[in-house]
Amino acid sequence: MKGLRNLLSIPATAIAVAVVSTQAQLNIPSDGSDGALVITNDTVIDLGKASYGTWDQNNSTNSGNGVYDPQKWAVVFKYSSVTIGSGATVTFLNHKSRAPVVWLVQATAVVDGRIDLAGKLRACTSDPDTSYLYPIEPGPGGFRGSADSVLGRGAGYGPFGGTSPYDGGAIYAVASGFWGSMTYGNPEILPLIGGSGGGGNSWTGLSYCGAVSGGAGAMLIAAGQSLTVNGRISAKNDQVYDYPGASGAIKLISDQILGSGSLDAAGTSHNGAYNNSGRVRVEANTMSTALQTFPNTIAVPPLKSPIIWPSDGAPLVRVASVNAQPAPADPVADVLTSSDLNISTNAPVDIVIQATHFPPSGAIQVRITPKYDQPSLVNASFVSGDFSSSTWKATTTLPNGFCVLQAHATSP
Repeated sequence: MKGLRNLLSIPATAIAVAVVSTQAQLNIPSDGSDGALVITNDTVIDLGKASYGTWDQNNSTNSGNGVYDPQKWAVVFKYSSVTIGSGATVTFLNHKSRAPVVWLVQATAVVDGRIDLAGKLRACTSDPDTSYLYPIEPGPGGFRGSADSVLGRGAGYGPFGGTSPYDGGAIYAVASGFWGSMTYGNPEILPLIGGSGGGGNSWTGLSYCGAVSGGAGAMLIAAGQSLTVNGRISAKNDQVYDYPGASGAIKLISDQILGSGSLDAAGTSHNGAYNNSGRVRVEANTMSTALQTFPNTIAVPPLKSPIIWPSDGAPLVRVASVNAQPAPADPVADVLTSSDLNISTNAPVDIVIQATHFPPSGAIQVRITPKYDQPSLVNASFVSGDFSSSTWKATTTLPNGFCVLQAHATSP
């Protein structure tokens, strides 16, 4: 059984702010130990090569490969500068945690080419191809798309992963943006998190076959002097017509954000039936009027020392144990052949949730997503504690086979 990252939904309001240029160097926490990134041809960056440690440690012994910090749930690169040439596309091979990507750049970053955070696509397949049996990889920071088999039709993973159109559920995935009244994440994109996975059918043995993808990923680029985008940074799945995973998140921070390119986390539509738009945030003292953002956004002035991570006092919920078995703090099971926990009972089990900086008057639910069936939500009840730290419990019978658990918390 695989646990996914826990997520707190907090409503927030965007306020238009007039931006005044100060032409100032920002204090970006980068020691440059990953060197200068220079990309001239299509390049896949393997996030699995990252060192394990704290995000701000010197990475000279593994220069160029970044650091994976499980406490921050991010693969962090500390570059001296970044240059992505025209015509070159940068994509990513996920870390096993599927964490998002953070580039902390001492001086300047120039994106004349493309950065693509799309989830993987699975088109219609048939035997003997068995790729449909496995969840579909997301972009870094996103959530996996559905798996299908003769045992049943799976759903996308994540807070609002898409469900099968033939099981009475919603077909569409929801990003860190919105779909109707359902939202997660916030305009500050703190924490950095991508889109939920698509759910549908991609096996011709089922009654209908449609292309499905994982959720698009999430990325933060912070540059001390300037950040220029003449190309495109994309956090959407525009290659999928049928059941795409939701769009993700793009966050840029610099004194000056220049260029005439685009930042694209817009939704995609299926006959106008849904909107799974992600989020774009720009923090800059100066922003080029020629730079296009989808969805549309404005620049907000950054702090001299910008906020990179949620504060220590930010709300947090996590699954602490299932059936008295402690859950790992960093769940990374692949839902293929391995699991984070093994539960051997058909009786109801207790799912214990630990919350910090969260009011006891709030609401917590656990989303249970079987590998080959549709998801369910189980309400958790407050057990003990206070705002600073509290314990909650949900009791349910888990489905047979692999399933994933994710805690959702909503403040009143």
